[in-house]
Amino acid sequence: MSASNPFEVLQSTEPAASETTHQYGRMGRWRFCVYSAGLLVLQLVYCSALGRAQAATATLMIAGLIAALLAVQVLVVAARLQHLGYDRVRVWMLLVTPLNAVLLLLCVTAPMGYHQHGKYDRSGRLGASGLLTAALVFGILALEYC
Repeated sequence: MSASNPFEVLQSTEPAASETTHQYGRMGRWRFCVYSAGLLVLQLVYCSALGRAQAATATLMIAGLIAALLAVQVLVVAARLQHLGYDRVRVWMLLVTPLNAVLLLLCVTAPMGYHQHGKYDRSGRLGASGLLTAALVFGILALEYC
């Protein structure tokens, strides 16, 4: 408060929510999961069509569509990395086998700005524990039945 006006409203030093969202982008957890699931379903459909294609032109067209869908998937992961506060260049970590699992787990579970604060929120902890439990169960089943 200033001495001249005791009823003056103080200005906040924190950025507005719209500025924060603009800085990180708009690719949240749910949007990432929906886009990724949709793209994966389309890729499976095209891969099954690729197996049934008999003409060379149909094979090339379907392979081109699959490559385009993979490029869109990479763009979706890059947008989610920006939302987490990482550089979009880290999308190349998808090519390294152990790192791509960690990267996708972060994309599915981490909250906005995770790179700056490094803390999970409640839904992120629940999602991470659910995914890791499912991976453990599937791993045990695979070892038992294979």
